[in-house]
Amino acid sequence: MAADLVRQSNIAHTFVHDLESAFWVLLWVAFAFMPNTWSDVDRSSFLRETMSPRVYATSGGRSKLFFMQADHSMWDFHVDNNFPLTGLIKNLKRTLSIRHTPRPSPTLAPLWEDGPEAILAEADDDEFSNTAKEHSGLVDQMIRNHDMLMRCLNDHSVILSMIQRSLRSPGWPSNDAAVPQAVITCNEVLTSARTGSKRSRSVAEDNGVFLRHSAAKR
Repeated sequence: MAADLVRQSNIAHTFVHDLESAFWVLLWVAFAFMPNTWSDVDRSSFLRETMSPRVYATSGGRSKLFFMQADHSMWDFHVDNNFPLTGLIKNLKRTLSIRHTPRPSPTLAPLWEDGPEAILAEADDDEFSNTAKEHSGLVDQMIRNHDMLMRCLNDHSVILSMIQRSLRSPGWPSNDAAVPQAVITCNEVLTSARTGSKRSRSVAEDNGVFLRHSAAKR
């Protein structure tokens, strides 16, 4: 399910939510059935906490949203020996996540003026002036990039073309059968299960559920 629908289920459902839902399904398949660079711990945490968030009231929280908004959340993710699929997943994420990020604005300048780049540049007035110009140009480029990616979500065509191009790319492995990946249980659940089992047995014994052997038969 799309990140904003997980967080707020009462918003209007659009075709873009379907596109993002398809991305999440593909990502789940890659994590659950394809050898990849994430460890068992990282993969298990992601599958159980981000892709299957606990629900509070009617909201699944912001975990999926944070993942989509983070530019480098998948920088170290690669499907083993499958460059086309790795590239497709990362490009889909970059494209679909744009609607979860605010459009850059020149009004961010006051924040930059108090930032680390500005503080370092103040040592040289000329350097500060040049850095300010670079920042202004960077904001303009960020706005153009944001608007371009948003146009990619006007309909299904760009996403479908990305998938088709990926499928036609060389480099797909000849044997890419599903290989179930290990998913471990978090410590909290293991501890709860152990203490819960002991507590349940103790209560059951106190209520005579388990028949105790007499001392003579022990």
